[in-house]
Amino acid sequence: MKFVDRADLRAHSPAPAIHARLPPVKDALVLAGLVLGFATLVTVHIALAARLVLRVRPRWRGLLALVVPPLAVIWGFRAGYRRNAVLWLVAVVIYLIALIVSLI
Repeated sequence: MKFVDRADLRAHSPAPAIHARLPPVKDALVLAGLVLGFATLVTVHIALAARLVLRVRPRWRGLLALVVPPLAVIWGFRAGYRRNAVLWLVAVVIYLIALIVSLI
């Protein structure tokens, strides 16, 4: 039985070296931006749609806003939920920036 040394296997390996395009710390920041932006967006969107269903008439707007996200922001501004609508927009911007940076 012939034993092969691992160093010989590594020396003759045809696999190319893999180099990350971004440093690991930058990857972690981009991942944190993606997770934070998306989680905030989903949470604020559901909260805004729920407020529209529970407090604003006609109530069907809240249900439609749950399915068509831009309507939640538009109707949220009109109903006086400016803080939630602005937070929704900020979360979208953070998520899109992190998504673009992750694709570079």
